[in-house]
Amino acid sequence: MKKVSALLLTVMLCALAFSSRPVEGQNVNNRKAEKPTGKAVRNYRREQGGARPAWAESAHARSLEFLKRHGRVAGLREPAAELEFVRASEDDLGLTHVRLEQAHQGVPVFGRQIITHIDARGAGHTTGRVHEAARGVNTAPGLTAAAAVKAARAGLDYGGQLSGQPQSKLVNLPHVGGS
Repeated sequence: MKKVSALLLTVMLCALAFSSRPVEGQNVNNRKAEKPTGKAVRNYRREQGGARPAWAESAHARSLEFLKRHGRVAGLREPAAELEFVRASEDDLGLTHVRLEQAHQGVPVFGRQIITHIDARGAGHTTGRVHEAARGVNTAPGLTAAAAVKAARAGLDYGGQLSGQPQSKLVNLPHVGGS
């Protein structure tokens, strides 16, 4: 009888031990936290509209402050006047990434963005550069929005039906090696 009880107790303990082990991919509260990988934990894009969340507003302000000190490397003179907020994200490494686009007199400069990567202490780096010649471009449009759409359709030589109403947007298109 003692042998049967000991065998049952051993089987029960083994079953309990195996049933408490997490299955691959199973979320268990007592598991060690996964190592940070740079995965985004918060995101905000200006297209979302509405008021910018406080964390994104703070990220934008910290980014501009960083660029005041280090923006000359990217060709910046006055970061707050030359850049417009595009988006912000925070990752699980504790870094904040803010994407800003160059604009001259409110007109975006196509393809010219600066991205700041800043840690909690305010240290970081930037990627991207402004197009310095864009500062001298006349931003007054030479065509109305309707005339621009008409010219684009004529330039494409397309008379077919479009899936949506065409729209135009004024942008500064830098020329490589020029303005």
